[in-house]
Amino acid sequence: MALVTVRLFLACCAVTAVFGCATPGPVTAPKVAIAPAPSAPKRLDAEAQAVADAAAESARPTDASGTWDWLYRGATQQGDVRIEQEEWHLQQEGSTLSGFFYRQVLMLSSDQRPFTCNGMLGFAINTRVSLVGELSGGRVSLREVGIDTDKNPCDDGRRELYSYEGQLRGDSLVLKLPVGQEQHLVRRVSRAAGQSMMGIGPERGESARPDAVLPLAGVWEWQFRGADPDGDLHVEREEWHLSETGNEISGYYVRLLERRRSSGVFPCNNNGVIQGSTRYVVRGHRFGNKVSLAEVDYQTTPGACENGARRLEQYQGTLHPEGTLVLSWTGGSQTLRRKP
Repeated sequence: MALVTVRLFLACCAVTAVFGCATPGPVTAPKVAIAPAPSAPKRLDAEAQAVADAAAESARPTDASGTWDWLYRGATQQGDVRIEQEEWHLQQEGSTLSGFFYRQVLMLSSDQRPFTCNGMLGFAINTRVSLVGELSGGRVSLREVGIDTDKNPCDDGRRELYSYEGQLRGDSLVLKLPVGQEQHLVRRVSRAAGQSMMGIGPERGESARPDAVLPLAGVWEWQFRGADPDGDLHVEREEWHLSETGNEISGYYVRLLERRRSSGVFPCNNNGVIQGSTRYVVRGHRFGNKVSLAEVDYQTTPGACENGARRLEQYQGTLHPEGTLVLSWTGGSQTLRRKP
């Protein structure tokens, strides 16, 4: 900066005789040409286009009819698993909406300690809620007008009727409650024939076909046979007994385990064979040919080699026309076959 000042001072002194010398002013950057702002007609054209787009959006027909899904998974303050799922069924006539939704709350113990309300390691609370409402443009108003809840020792039955305000945008429905909570429902719409964007249920508007929804109720079998690195033979068998009412699934399965030592005996029973059985209680629901199941309790047969420790699993599965039920869980997958 000092070098610039000296140079300016010397330049002034060189022409003092003619013009005199002034104190050097601040150094400024050279001016740069700036493009003129868009003209008023262009701004008006953009505004007019925005107004036209908004008018077209408001004039676009909206339809809330169909099946909508919502799912939440979290944990309680005690660390127990909490899964909430809702299936909304809405019908629209003009601007009037009516329908209902099924709500299931599934609780699973995370520390293998039974719940005090039922003495089991899990429970499910099922509720059916009736709805009425209005749709204006994309704005949705809904209110609950009735509640039916299955009898359950873990449910005190106290629940107030809610009102919802929301926005409908195609296959997305965002609802807000007065307390500030918000939930995002997704319409069950197929991306491929017979499969929805969430992988569940038939396409909206698709006609019912005899093979659209496959039967689930009945007895299913699974078997595994193999040897471990020590050469011991492992034989595992499971027989699943499932029934369904509407979209709700209930039942149990019995798991039989047999281990045979290739040589010697097992230290736990001083025998070359270990045998045991466990009975698991399962609950769940289905959407089309997609199945969601959870183990909620179990009982084991006493034995010298049985420590009684189990971890309750959750399953996601698919029914296939050839009579198989493929289930996946955190540890892998298995294919159940319908018992003749």
